[in-house]
Amino acid sequence: MRKNSFVLCERGFTLIELIAAVALLSLISITFMSAVTSGYFTIVYSGQRTQAAGIAKETMDQLKAAGYQGLAEKAGEDGMNLEVNEIKCVPAAAEEDGEFLQEYNLSREVLEVDDYKVEGIEITVKVYYGEKNRKLVLTSFIFDQKV
Repeated sequence: MRKNSFVLCERGFTLIELIAAVALLSLISITFMSAVTSGYFTIVYSGQRTQAAGIAKETMDQLKAAGYQGLAEKAGEDGMNLEVNEIKCVPAAAEEDGEFLQEYNLSREVLEVDDYKVEGIEITVKVYYGEKNRKLVLTSFIFDQKV
């Protein structure tokens, strides 16, 4: 009768094989965690940018709804040097997103096309957001209807 031959042939892992396996597993884990972390920050950044775009669009829509005359009255009639700045802090939807700093500028512009002058107001809305002071800018024009 034969003794258990598989016991005699059984071999364990050497220390070098174990170190190599742990090192390989560590490299794979570090790469995976780096990808997960990068993905998380991309999602957070995208959420903040989406909120900033919503705030900027809402402000732009409110200003454009006032119309040319409404904006000119709001800014006052200072000839061609119409400049209005308004800055306000807007709380974020989620507490970890911090606050959004919103600013808008109005400036009167006169555009000349083929000896024809058109008076308009340039509207610029800026929203600052994120920890790295990122900025989103929307610019539009609204023109006087009475020409």
